[in-house]
Amino acid sequence: MADRKVVPFLVPTFQQKGLKIIGQQKLTNCYFHMTPGLPDGRGQMSVLSCPGTISRVTTSGSLVRACISYNNVGYAVIDNKIFKITSGLVASDLGTTLSGSTGEASIAATGTEVVVCANSKIYRINTLTDVVTDITSVLTTINALNIPIWVLSQNSRFIYITSNANTVHISDLLNANSITSINGYQPNTIAGTISAGAVTPWFQYYFNENAVEVYRDTGAEIGPFSRVDGGAIPVGIAADKSVQSIMNKVYYLGRTESGLLGVIEINGLDYKVVSTPDFVETIKGYDSFSDAISWTDTHNGHLFYNITFPTVDTTIAYAYNDSVTWSYDITTNMWFIRTNFETSTGRSMRHIANCNMFLGGKQLVGSYRDGDFYEIDTSLYDDSGTELRREIITGTLVDRDMLFSIYNIEIDIERGIGDNSNIVIEVSKDRANTFPLSFIRELPNAGEYNKRVRVASLGSARSFALKLTMTDSIPWALTGITAELEGSIE
Repeated sequence: MADRKVVPFLVPTFQQKGLKIIGQQKLTNCYFHMTPGLPDGRGQMSVLSCPGTISRVTTSGSLVRACISYNNVGYAVIDNKIFKITSGLVASDLGTTLSGSTGEASIAATGTEVVVCANSKIYRINTLTDVVTDITSVLTTINALNIPIWVLSQNSRFIYITSNANTVHISDLLNANSITSINGYQPNTIAGTISAGAVTPWFQYYFNENAVEVYRDTGAEIGPFSRVDGGAIPVGIAADKSVQSIMNKVYYLGRTESGLLGVIEINGLDYKVVSTPDFVETIKGYDSFSDAISWTDTHNGHLFYNITFPTVDTTIAYAYNDSVTWSYDITTNMWFIRTNFETSTGRSMRHIANCNMFLGGKQLVGSYRDGDFYEIDTSLYDDSGTELRREIITGTLVDRDMLFSIYNIEIDIERGIGDNSNIVIEVSKDRANTFPLSFIRELPNAGEYNKRVRVASLGSARSFALKLTMTDSIPWALTGITAELEGSIE
């Protein structure tokens, strides 16, 4: 009889002579956390559950289109209204009605001004008086084609991107309402109109479907922005609202003349693709990816770029759209999926977040479905009372297409999490295409810190993969999965 081996299942890749794990693992509402482990890979990765949500700010609206936190006060575009939200999380309508209740919206702030760009208009909020003024004419009087579509701010100036033109206009210092023709400049590498923008403390980035142009602030009093030599990135944007500035880097869904390239990270003038080929092939199969939106959050020392695809499949019963949110963990460079369970349809859909801000000591996300703001936090284990379904599909364990047997699977839980909660363990012997074997095991109760979850005698096959599912509203930290196996492995 061949010797039995104990090998890790919970690793991105594993190889021990003929034995290896193929295919990427798929995580839903949970993510990898790197930990010290054994040299063979066991224990080097744990899996933490994604944070849940709870309602913190309620409004009469139905869609949060954009939001910003500035000087510990929040401002938001909700339907066709502009709201102010105090640090005590009290919302008030500032009394201005926009010309539309849907579509792209952006917000920027500097000095004592907050500027909202929505429905081809620019609105200035005086943060000292809460007076809202339509200042669209500061652009359209320069050129009637200067219809505003995007607003940014950097170094005490506002930056306006317009439709039907490839010219960017900037305000005077600390004065959103002061723009002259000399304060407009034309990025000279991009062919076509600019459709989106992003800023970091040092650079400005202007996007269209062909390329990204990079500028910086020279410090000059008039016309202070200047193109960076060599600052053209030859990867255009595939979804205007996918742009997100995070920790001095910029992320977006990129494309070239050959088609969709994936999620791009820009660091200064350098860029790279951070998504996988499998991700790109999946996205290309969606009904649409040009309407993707992005948001960001951070938990347990991990920083996430989240990209939501609202239109994945519109054919199911013709009653609603499928949708999905993908998350890129910038800390570990790994991807997973975040969902929200909709009781009305009985389906897992996109995360509720449409935008995000930090206010009153809380991470808040503006909802796409009810116009409210929700706190997102690791101490929350469901989505405002709705189940948070967490799932791991492991990679597939193979041995050169040879038969081998698994005698025991052990799942390590970091601590007792309690109250008679269960985990469903399903087993595939056809490379994760189907999971016909199913087992329900009780998780360690409170105080049972050393208890392991076991499944024995899984039989023989040429491949094994596992699916682990849990929906109970409890903390979850899975610290390892190991398999005891026997077969042709040397």
